[in-house]
Amino acid sequence: MKIESVLKEIRDNQRRATMIPHTRPDGTIVRFPAAKRGNATYAWRTEPLISAYREGILHEILDTSLMFITLTVPYDKTFEGCKVSWLAVHKALGPFIKKLKTMGAKKYIAVLEATGEGGCHVHLLVRWKTIILTVTKKERYYPADREFSRKVWDSWVFEWGKVSPKTLQKNAVHIQICPNNSENQNIIGYVTKWIGKGSDIETALYNAEQGIANKNDISRLFTNYWAFKLRIRLYRISRGVIK
Repeated sequence: MKIESVLKEIRDNQRRATMIPHTRPDGTIVRFPAAKRGNATYAWRTEPLISAYREGILHEILDTSLMFITLTVPYDKTFEGCKVSWLAVHKALGPFIKKLKTMGAKKYIAVLEATGEGGCHVHLLVRWKTIILTVTKKERYYPADREFSRKVWDSWVFEWGKVSPKTLQKNAVHIQICPNNSENQNIIGYVTKWIGKGSDIETALYNAEQGIANKNDISRLFTNYWAFKLRIRLYRISRGVIK
């Protein structure tokens, strides 16, 4: 799927939307659309909370109760294939989070994001009630308990397409523990980058129309397009996430 095929629709959506001005801490003023089933409004409202949570994590001496999870689904790189991937992820994410809670997950942030081809994947930061023992591989930390990891993997089950009867499939899940090391800030920033500033797509749209869009621009545009078209909320945040 090419971003050029949906640029006109994204621009039309921007023109029809109610634009809300927002003043950033540095004094610059940006506008963002409010007519996206609450995505933009929700993002700007929660940005200060997420920033506080992020800073709290970064200043902890050691935190092996925090887990970084990436969830994906296979999909055809066509319009219909991308659409199915977004619907499949949207439907499967709630049950996945519920299963994590039964395993001891305490708090979470989940962000849906488009790939460069338009399909959907999810990044999560999950805080567990207890410390997780880790093993180190190539300077990264992973759960030492393989059975625990297997339970997380097996919790990601999704319905693929309109198969009848419904066929449940599983896909690879990336798991990484986030102690306070040099990569911690990169991981947390990667998950939270779309909160707030990620909802402002004017620059990305301009770059795409000028033929100079980078990978982040394209991902942001596809994310905006499918969220608007399918009325999907991009962010899921547990209550009391900054406490």
